Amino acid sequence: MHISRVVYLATLALGAAAQTPPGFRPSTNTNLAVSYGNTTVQPGSLLTKADTALEPTIEFTEAGEGKYVVIMMDLDVVFNGTNTNLVHWIQGDFGASDGSPKLSSSQGPIAPYLSPAPPAGQNHRYVQMLFKEPRGFSIPASFTAIFANLTASVVNRIGFDLNKFIAEAKLDDLVAGNFFRVATANETASATPTSTPATSGTGAKSTGAATSTAPTSSVTSANSGIVGRVLDLPILVGIGMVGVVINVF
Repeated sequence: MHISRVVYLATLALGAAAQTPPGFRPSTNTNLAVSYGNTTVQPGSLLTKADTALEPTIEFTEAGEGKYVVIMMDLDVVFNGTNTNLVHWIQGDFGASDGSPKLSSSQGPIAPYLSPAPPAGQNHRYVQMLFKEPRGFSIPASFTAIFANLTASVVNRIGFDLNKFIAEAKLDDLVAGNFFRVATANETASATPTSTPATSGTGAKSTGAATSTAPTSSVTSANSGIVGRVLDLPILVGIGMVGVVINVF
């Protein structure tokens, strides 16, 4: 009994030290300092959409002379009734200079920063991961089409295969991480489809860009799937749809 209690307490201690969400893999106990203006992210802290509207500043006290890749994802997206994720930001060539822990990059993003905006009534987790960048780092061929089409539709960011990207990009182990939550209050339904939308495809996969099946219920319902607007701009999808707003992330 005594040994079991010791193991239990040790497990709790390890869980408390984790800088990434419980149960998420890859995981790390090393903190990646993430800040939005004067707001510093503590693991699991609750922020607002306004707080996180602009790309954050990242710092890593253990940064050496090498380069790093940062990846940020929403872990709580529901698309066509399936729990999945959405990639919010990928950028490489991050490095420190002049002994400062602040990381900066001279290269453009692989996946431009997309600010968090969960659907009404939902609370989403957003994880930030820092990987050591290998020499000769480049976008894996199987992901070229995905990243080329990110700006065409937010749907193309859904279902990002993180493990496959890590393997094919030959990223080293996760060196630091952090995460926060953003919640959106319930709102009164404001739009419904005026006709039954046609199915134009499935959720985004790791093999390329994809389209979506728009919801047939009130799109501002917390259970209506990926509902979306990005920065409050409506995105219309499907065929024969009038004024349907897709859920936000």
